[in-house]
Formats: sequence, C-alpha cells, structure tokens
Amino acid sequence: MSGTPVSRITHYRGRSDTGAIDASPTFIAAEDTPFSVTIGTAFRIRIGVENTGTGTDTITAPDTTRGIQRCGQPAAAFSSLANVINGADAGSSADAANVATQRLTNGTGTFETGVAGYDENESLSTTSTNGRFTEVEFGVVLTGGASTVGVGGGESWTFEVGGLTNASANVPTFTTPDTNGTNFQHGNQLGGAGQSVANSATISMTTGADIRANNLVVVCVSCDNNGTTDADLSEVSGVTCGGVAMAKAKEFTFGSPGAQASATVSMWWLQHSSQINSGSTITATFTTATTSGDANCIQAREFVVAASKTVAVEATNSTGVTAAQVASIDATTSNIECLRIAAYAYESPVGTRANDILFSSSDWSGWWTSALLTVSTGSGVSGMNLIVEGNISTGTGKAARLGATASTRDFAQVYVAFRADAAAGGGQPIVARAGGVDFMHSIGRMAQNIKVWFQGLFPDLGMA
Repeated sequence: MSGTPVSRITHYRGRSDTGAIDASPTFIAAEDTPFSVTIGTAFRIRIGVENTGTGTDTITAPDTTRGIQRCGQPAAAFSSLANVINGADAGSSADAANVATQRLTNGTGTFETGVAGYDENESLSTTSTNGRFTEVEFGVVLTGGASTVGVGGGESWTFEVGGLTNASANVPTFTTPDTNGTNFQHGNQLGGAGQSVANSATISMTTGADIRANNLVVVCVSCDNNGTTDADLSEVSGVTCGGVAMAKAKEFTFGSPGAQASATVSMWWLQHSSQINSGSTITATFTTATTSGDANCIQAREFVVAASKTVAVEATNSTGVTAAQVASIDATTSNIECLRIAAYAYESPVGTRANDILFSSSDWSGWWTSALLTVSTGSGVSGMNLIVEGNISTGTGKAARLGATASTRDFAQVYVAFRADAAAGGGQPIVARAGGVDFMHSIGRMAQNIKVWFQGLFPDLGMA
C-alpha cells in the first residue's frame, strides 16, 4: 500500500545571490518574513517542505495551483510570466545542485537532502518522503525591462512550489520597493484595497492609519455613469475625510457608450494642518444615487510631504476608450518633481475581476494591499472596478499604462500631477485644504511680487 502524502511549505527565507548553495548565506530578511527585492537583481528563495502523511510526494516548480502570484492575480508558472519574472542562474552553484545543509527551522521528522532550481526553465522535481522534511532553493529575477507590462514599484508577489497537497503554513512573499522623491514619499494605504458598494447614494471607508499633519491624502472613486457625454459631469458631488471637505483634482465621465454603459472616475485631495486619526471616515457622495450610485468603489492613500511644503495641482489629463485595452495617459508639467497618480474605472461582469490581468507598468506603484488589485461590485450582471497607481519622479511627463485585460473594456481614466512648493506667503501656516490651497498660494506670491516691484521703484525705502 503506497499511502497518502500530506505535504506543505513550512518556512521560507530570502537570500542574496552570493555564495555556493550550502555555503553560509547572506539572508535578505528574517525567516517567514516578506522581503524586498530590486527589479533586475537576482536573488534566491529557500523554501522548507514537510510531509506528515503515509506516502511520498513530489515537489515541482511553481505551477497554476498556487504557484507564482502577482498582486493576487491567478497563480501562474514561470512560462506564463516570461520576461516579467524569470529563473536566475546562481552565481556559484549549478542548476539542480543538492541542498544538503539545512538553513530553516525544523519541519516534522528528519531532514533529507533537497534540490535547487536555477536554470531559466526552472525545471525541478524532487521527492518529499513521508515523515521527513526538506529544503529547496530557487534563483529568481524580476526582469521588468523586457516586458510590455513591466514590474511596478510596491508590488507584492507570492512564490509557492508545486505538487504539494496542503496549503502553506507560511507563504513565501516578496515585494518591490516604492520609488520616493525629495518632496513626496509613498505613505500608508489607508483602507487596504478600498471598499465597494451597490445601490447607494454614498460610499464610505475607514482609515486604517493616521494621516499626519501636512501630509497629502488622495482619494479615488469610481461609479457607474449617469451622463452620456465625455466630460466632468460632477457625478461625485463631494468627498470628506475625517469630516473635512476635500478638493476635486480631476473627474471624468466616459459617457458616450451610453448611460450606465461605461464609468466615471474621480480624484480628490486634502493637505490638512492637523492630524486625522486612524479610524476616521472617508465618504464620497454621488449626485444621482439611482444611476451613479448603482455600483461604485473607493480607494485612499496617504503621501508624506516634506516639511514646510505646500501641495498644489500642477497638471491634469483625462481620457476614455470603448471596448479596448486601457489607453496610455500622461500630463505635461514643468521639469520638477511631481507625485503622479493615474486612476482607472471600468465596468465588467460581476465575479470576473480575477480574470483581468492588470499589471502596473514600469516603476508605477499600485495602491493595492492584501493581494487585491481592484474592487468590484454591482447589481445584476455588471460591476464597477477601480485601479489606482502612482509614481514620484522628476521630469516633464511620465506616461502611465496598465497591462492588458482578459477582455476589452470601456475605461474612464484620469491623471493628476501634484507639485510641492515652499510654504505659501513666505511661511504662512497651512489651513484646512478644501480647495483654498491655490488661492492662498497666489496671495502669498502676489505679495512677494508687489514687494519686489516697490523695492525696484524705491530702493532707498529700505523695505525688509
């Protein structure tokens, strides 16, 4: 009687691509702790497997059962993610070398020799004997540059071997870092993957972290379209954060496909003088509850702003596409550092979100957390989706574009570039941001300009 295997991943640990397979490794993080990797730099993952059953099992390379998952999308093998994530030849060991030295915490039973997968095809097959535990190791690199969909900043990946019978005790996880600037840095994702609701005049979410004083909070909302023209139709009438009114940065209804046949996407912002505590409510209100409120989503994120800097909108853009893949979108700015945010709303059949493989491109950072890339809800057969990504960079533009969806969609898209200037009015305190930032900014600059003009006319007045 052959028996039945009961196998699972017990532990994992990231390590750098240095040294022979059994040499003392340089670990990237503690055991069973997600670790950060640099796009284009090879690294290794050591994975422990135990078999507590009565029969042997076979450990294979990642497959489509759990395998490699990018931001919660369906599990895939290496072959499905070619030129996005590849196997990496180890610097000091040949492919299929034995893993003879245990590096992770014990599993059940006694340790047995495992194997490493380092070749570009990541072929791996090794026995997991019942009553024993073993370790396998993979060489991996996120290529990004060779792919049309790229690898984004702030992405979360999981990496599980194939052939096992049971769910992992600890899921091997790694992330790519966000790209930060001098005036802006990525901050807290305030509500995870956000919220979705159907048939409601409002949509609300609870902040999962403090929004610190002077920092920027950006809220994006998607809803079913009421209007039938392509414009800002104010279908989101207002957004509040902790009871404070936010300013609208950009809204766009892609209405030409017909009422409730496409989507509206709206972006709002707030830089407040006081901290807004965790557990506060962010609420968006829809102008026409029976149509715009039919299916909607909301996401929010905080961005750290440098001390004594005042945020303003530098440039915006919007577009829409009918029954197509998402369009590339950009906004021309001065040659300065900007926080650039692109938001995408689209309608799709309820329950099919997992089939939309929407990857963040280049070094743009997605807003998802907990492995969710979009949220979807709706009444009947259709639901609304919202995807947001951000980038902090210096230049006159930075094109954003998500990867391909499983099916073509009707997209409404907005793009906003935020700048951070010296404090308005030569150090004037920041007031509640409800659309008055640019006004106060203009008053401060006008005062400075008048002062300079008078100094030029009357240099002997000694104006200080």
